[in-house]
Amino acid sequence: MKKTVLLLLIIVSLLLVSCSKKSEEGSAASGVKPLEHGSSMDALAPPSDPEIISELAVKALMDTEEYSSVRECPVEYVMVHFCSEVVNDKNDPFNAENIKKTFEKNSVSINYIILRDGTIRCWIPEQRVAWHAGKGVWNGDEKYTDKMNKYSIGIELTAIGSKSDMKQYVSSSYYNSIPKSFIGFTDEQYESLVALLGDICQRWSIPLDRDHIIGHSEYSSLKTDPGELFDWERVISELQNSNKR
Repeated sequence: MKKTVLLLLIIVSLLLVSCSKKSEEGSAASGVKPLEHGSSMDALAPPSDPEIISELAVKALMDTEEYSSVRECPVEYVMVHFCSEVVNDKNDPFNAENIKKTFEKNSVSINYIILRDGTIRCWIPEQRVAWHAGKGVWNGDEKYTDKMNKYSIGIELTAIGSKSDMKQYVSSSYYNSIPKSFIGFTDEQYESLVALLGDICQRWSIPLDRDHIIGHSEYSSLKTDPGELFDWERVISELQNSNKR
C-alpha cells in the first residue's frame, strides 16, 4: 500500500513538472510584444508568433506567405525608398491600392509605406522579410551582397523624385506635365518617417545614423530613390534630437 501511494506521488510530481515546463515554453512562444524593446530576437521565433507591427501603423497586410519570407537574421538596417504609380497615372499616382497591385504583379513587397498625409501602413510585419532591396552591394561586404532584404526593414514614401531621379521612368515632357504638388515629400511624411524610424530602431537596437539608415540608391546602382529631393539632414537631425528627449 505504502509503495503504491509513493509511486502515485512520484507520478503526480513528474506530471506537475512536465506541465510547468510546457507552460513556460508556451509563454515564451507567445510572449512577443509588438513594441517592447528587446523583442527583436523573439521576432526570429516561429512565424506562428504574434505579428510585430508598429503601433504607429495601420495594418493593411499583403499576402505574407506569397510576398515575404521568414526572417532568420536580426535587422541591422532600415532602407528608405520612394514609389508611385506616376508611369500609369500622373493624375492619381499615390493610390495605395494601385501601388500594392503593382508590387504584387512584380513580386516585390515592403514592410511599411507612408502616404502623402503621413498615414503609415504596414504591408509586411517586421518579423517577415520584405522583398524591397533587390540586388546590390553594401560597404563591399559579401554578407550583404544581393542579400540586404534579410538584414533590413524597408520603408516606402509615396513621392515623385526630381527630373533626374525619374528620367529612367518617364520622358522629360511627361515629367513636366506632372502636378508640382506631387514632386518631392510632404512635411507630414517627414514627421511620420522620423517617428517610425525611432520606433523601429529602438526595437532592433539600430544606431540612429546614416551608416544604418540608408537609401535604396546607396545599395543598388540601378536605383535613384529616395532621390536628391529627400532631406536626409532633416530626418537624421530630428531623429537624433527626438532620441535625446
